[in-house]
Parts: sequence; structure tokens; C-alpha cells
Amino acid sequence: DLYFSELRPPVFTTLGLDGPLLKQSTVLLKACETDWLLWNKQPEYAKTAMVIRSEREAKQSGAVLIKKQMGSGRLLVTTLPSAPRLAKAEKAVRTILTNIGIPLGMGSDSGKPLLKSGGIVRTLLCGSFPIDSLRDGANRNFVDPASGETIRAGATVDGKPWSMVYAESGLIDFTKEKINGPQNNAVAYLSFWVSSPRDLSDLLIEPNIPIVNMEVAADDAVQVWLNGKLIVSNIRIGNIDGGKAKSEALKLHQGWNHFLIKVIQIGGEWKFTGRLTCNQPDFLSEMESALSKP
Repeated sequence: DLYFSELRPPVFTTLGLDGPLLKQSTVLLKACETDWLLWNKQPEYAKTAMVIRSEREAKQSGAVLIKKQMGSGRLLVTTLPSAPRLAKAEKAVRTILTNIGIPLGMGSDSGKPLLKSGGIVRTLLCGSFPIDSLRDGANRNFVDPASGETIRAGATVDGKPWSMVYAESGLIDFTKEKINGPQNNAVAYLSFWVSSPRDLSDLLIEPNIPIVNMEVAADDAVQVWLNGKLIVSNIRIGNIDGGKAKSEALKLHQGWNHFLIKVIQIGGEWKFTGRLTCNQPDFLSEMESALSKP
């Protein structure tokens, strides 16, 4: 639980404790003397030498949690982050605080696109764009699937701005959003980013690698792109209950990945819901998400 070097970013804390107080205290937690970043993905002949060198090199104090007896009480000082960037780091901080008698509640919504369970509750929305037919909607792309780097709140496509939408339940109802365009024979786009702590682009790269999928449902049709590549194309007309589709294993790169979703509306209700799933559910809580690429 305290191994972070394979995550992105691989940083838990950047500050160590030193000085007279440290000399009077007991160190409860300190950084490892080994820089495991020098081991990861390095040639076999070089790994051991690089690790030994990192252990021998001079470095600043790595003490991050110390304890000093103060009369009948104790003083605890830490440089652990109060707002960790990664879910795994947050889990570690919460566990440590609980163990020293300061348990925390679960907290509130993080304000990010994905819940820790994988549900999509927040995205950028752009649309709508008129189409002639279901086939026309499936074949025409008003937004380039490879344009994720340029998608931000306020940016426009043919005069239509990207704006944030939030659906606490995970069900986005386009008829209740501020759609700039038609609500029949139309398409709208959703966009968000997900950061994977591990490279999932090659499922054979190592044993027991997590398998992540995307499940979506829409009224009427839906298409999904991951990093510009089509991963779901469910072209049909009907209500959302019959519009479920699931991707194959997602080839997520280590770091940030872009999802673009096109929801095609012909008539009737216009809804969408989606989520990421994983055969190792804890892995979902280690993933980060953002409306625009950080």
C-alpha cells in the first residue's frame, strides 16, 4: 500500500523532517532509501547496480512522520499531504490517521468526472448538431475524436461551447441541459480524461494485469472513442433500457487518456449513462479523472 513508484505521478510527498525536533523524536515513517524508479522498466543487467547506487547516494532526510513524548501526551508531526493527488495516496493517509486515532469520514464528491466506483457523473458537453438520419449521425463527426487536447470548458465547435454537466445519479438527460441546437435528429458530445497508474495497452505484459471495460447505455445510439480510436458503436433506435453496450478491454496508456462519447438522438427521450468496470475493483479507485487534460 506504500509503493508508489509505478503510479503517475510517482510522488507521495516532497518534504522531509529534520533538525533538533527530529533528533528528540521517534521516526514512525520515512522514505525508502532505494529509488525504485531506477528499477522500473530498466534493462536487467543495469537494475541492481542502479538500485545499489541510489541506496549509497547522499540524500536529504526522508522522515515524514515523527513522535515525541510531551509529558503525559505525545506530539505527532507529519509532512504527509492533506490533499493527495492519487487515490492510493489518499488511502494511505487515511489509514495512518486512523491508526493514530484520527479516523476520517468518507468525504464528499471530489468534483471529478468519475466516482471511485467507476461511474461517470461529470463531463464536458458540446452540442447539439443536426443530422439527416441515424446513419448520417453515425458516419459524421462534428468533433474530431483525436482533438482531446483542445477540448476545454468555453472552447467552441462551430460556435457551440463545451460546458460542464453534472448528473449525481449518473444518468445524463440531455433534454434538461442547456442544449444549443435541435433535440431531435441531432448528436451531442461528451468529453473527459482518465489517468491510469499502469500501462494496460498490452494485456500480456505481466500476469494479473487489471482488465478495464466501459459500459454505456443511451437513447438512441452511442459511439465512444478512446484516444481517438472507436471502442463502442451501438447504432440503433430505442429507449435506454435496450441500448446497453460494453467495450472490449480498454488499452489505457499509463498516464492520461481521452474519452469522447457521441450520443445520437432521433426522437423521444435523450439520455445517457456510463461507467468503467474492472475485474480488480480496487484499481478503479487508483485512477484519476479530469474534465480537461491537466
